[in-house]
Amino acid sequence: MATAELTVIPLGREGASAGDLIAEFRRRLNAQDRVRFRMGAMLDQRTDREQTLEDKVSSVEERLRDDRPAGRDYPPGD
Repeated sequence: MATAELTVIPLGREGASAGDLIAEFRRRLNAQDRVRFRMGAMLDQRTDREQTLEDKVSSVEERLRDDRPAGRDYPPGD
């Protein structure tokens, strides 16, 4: 069994939020059954507002519950 960690660094995006991008990754992972995964929050720093690690995970989970589509296709051209 292999173990890997994936870190997403959204470069060139307007605004500080990457929740829509992370939610789309989760949708794609949820659609398959070959790779097991667990989502965590990264220790980055937002300067526009206070946000805990739990807030970050909750934000993505809320997007998935609401089934909000991503703002655009990820990755581009897919």
